Amino acid sequence: MSIRKLAATADVAPSTVWRIETDRADPGASTVARLFGAVQFEPPPGHPTREELVSLALGRLTAAEVLRHPEAAIVRARGRLHRQLQDEATSRASRRWLAEWQAVVDRPLIAIVAVLLDPSQRGYEMRQHTPFAGLLSDEERLTAIRSIPGRSDERRSA
Repeated sequence: MSIRKLAATADVAPSTVWRIETDRADPGASTVARLFGAVQFEPPPGHPTREELVSLALGRLTAAEVLRHPEAAIVRARGRLHRQLQDEATSRASRRWLAEWQAVVDRPLIAIVAVLLDPSQRGYEMRQHTPFAGLLSDEERLTAIRSIPGRSDERRSA
């Protein structure tokens, strides 16, 4: 999508989109919400597994919650990251993803939301180790999980 089309769809100035894309501006939560609302995020091509679709649905809900309360959500995520990285029981593989999240939460809000909405395999892996766990209620999580059709043992076709 072009800068002009994204700006028009999100009802922001094209220069705002350009400044955000070039890291010259850190947009507020309402601007980020309008920009992401203007873009349709779809699962990767092929046949994603039910787990990948659930992960993406939960990522969307989490992103919305982060946008509603960005400061509180980021402070909570940083604390969770710190505790998990200090925990000797945290596996080496988990530490890798947590270190990536640590770098992400120090970036602008739009970068955090982008990871939560990333439909790629990397996005899936990042969401499996999210420091934003606990932002959604059990009811919100169950509603999202139940909204995805199919069985949980389906596999992506090669």
